[in-house]
Amino acid sequence: MARYATCIRASTDTQETTHQRDAINGWLDDHDVGPDDVDRYADLGYSGSDPDREQFSELSDAIDTGEYEYVVVWEISWLARLGSIYQRFFERCEDAGTTVAITDGWISEVRPDGTGKLIADISTRPERFLLSAVTR
Repeated sequence: MARYATCIRASTDTQETTHQRDAINGWLDDHDVGPDDVDRYADLGYSGSDPDREQFSELSDAIDTGEYEYVVVWEISWLARLGSIYQRFFERCEDAGTTVAITDGWISEVRPDGTGKLIADISTRPERFLLSAVTR
């Protein structure tokens, strides 16, 4: 059974995903993860604000059953475009003991103990935190 999963997404089925794949494959190489140890999920032609994407749903269900130690993504906003979706995803990972590795972001991991979760939230919605600081 694979202990690693990867997840890529593109809003259109013609959008380039090579940069996502390259960054994720680089992470896997850096951590000596072989191809037989990885399950790959891809939602092409779907908005990140859609929580019912087929591959994302399958990945989420697999996390719920404890299948993965790590889920490797390129960027959090490519995982989901709505805070409620990726926060629920992080909670699922927390419950299952799964670490989310982010190849291109303000934070490199969101761990099951919650480490990195706040920074991940800020990095996907910096305007909310900047506006809050300005209005105080």
